[in-house]
Amino acid sequence: FNDILIYAKTRIAKITTYQFKGYFSLDGSLVSDIVNGPHPNSFELVRVDGKKKKYTLVASSEAEKKIIMEELSKII
Repeated sequence: FNDILIYAKTRIAKITTYQFKGYFSLDGSLVSDIVNGPHPNSFELVRVDGKKKKYTLVASSEAEKKIIMEELSKII
């Protein structure tokens, strides 16, 4: 699947695992760059459905941010 975003919480113990927190459809969402935000390499996914929520994502580098934003824009 490539039409939903799944988000999880990191659980660090002897091994790193992830706990499912939720998901939403990328259909009806917008990707937006954050310029001069509190976190470097951050961008937003904005839901334009009934919930109208914003999710801030942070990439590990500017190059990774660019790639992720481009790929999400293709899907959306």
